[in-house]
Amino acid sequence: MGGLTLTNTMMAHTGILSTFKNLYFLPIYYTWWFSPLIYLIIRTKLVSSESYSKKNLLHLVIPSIQTVFYFSVGFRSYEFKSWLYNEVISVWLGTFGSAVNFALIIIYGILSKKLLYDYRATAEWQETRNKWLNQLINGYLVLISIEFIYTLIDIVLTSQFQINLFNVSWASFPLDLSRSLIWLWLAWNGLKVWFPEHIYRTKAELEINVKREKESNQDLFSQLNALKQLIEEQKLYLNPDLTLSVLAETVSRSEKEVSLLINEGLGKNYNDFINSYRVEEVKFRLVQPEFSHQTILSIALDSGFNSKATFNRVFKIMTGLNPSEYAKKALELKSQKK
Repeated sequence: MGGLTLTNTMMAHTGILSTFKNLYFLPIYYTWWFSPLIYLIIRTKLVSSESYSKKNLLHLVIPSIQTVFYFSVGFRSYEFKSWLYNEVISVWLGTFGSAVNFALIIIYGILSKKLLYDYRATAEWQETRNKWLNQLINGYLVLISIEFIYTLIDIVLTSQFQINLFNVSWASFPLDLSRSLIWLWLAWNGLKVWFPEHIYRTKAELEINVKREKESNQDLFSQLNALKQLIEEQKLYLNPDLTLSVLAETVSRSEKEVSLLINEGLGKNYNDFINSYRVEEVKFRLVQPEFSHQTILSIALDSGFNSKATFNRVFKIMTGLNPSEYAKKALELKSQKK
């Protein structure tokens, strides 16, 4: 969406819109979407169970209004678009749109910062994740701060001198350049969601690098114990982004080395190894009173599973029961012991 919005700006400054007037109001301008989407990214990264919460769709209602507007206008005649701009947009709707956008930025900026405060890190991998999320928020706020300053200057120039700052190429160039650079930076941070090894570069690397030479002389059993100790102490399995690549980055080894260590030492593959921790975490939480308000799926997601299907399949294989059957039996046994 950032790319599409920048495309609209590029077409305006290069004269494409002036030459091909029918391109005005194409449905490629989505400024109201950015703040809610960044907030939802942060929320689902901090609270895994939120990924399946339908109430999150409420955050997309206001941005959807902007999208519906552009789609309802974007393919109309040039005459209609010209009337709309001269009689509606330039009179009051443009200012209204900017005001809504800045209001969304302030609201979701506060909500995002509050989330990071409420879900402060209790493990090293969470600290690394939170630092990345904080950088994502700060990068976006820097971009918006620059745009806000430009908007204030434009309001003064328009009201006093009838000059539209955004239509002066040399004056708007620094804004366009900062937009491009910061959107590229935000895009890179967004891509880290798909390549999480670029997020989770923890302090454990430094400790392990110091011990690397000693570890090279240890036997398989000792190395495997060191790996398990790290996973258990930092509860790395709670991280839904913990791929083999992320784990290998964390312990400063190649994926092949970690995979062979798990295969030869435990006779398991990586997924079974990590999921066994997650299943045990689910089993523990199912019988604890402090988690009784959560659904089984919510507990599973907070225990590191990233999908309902994977959780149900793995849990059934490892326990012989589906999650609801296990929960019922576990609670019955607990009540009998009392």
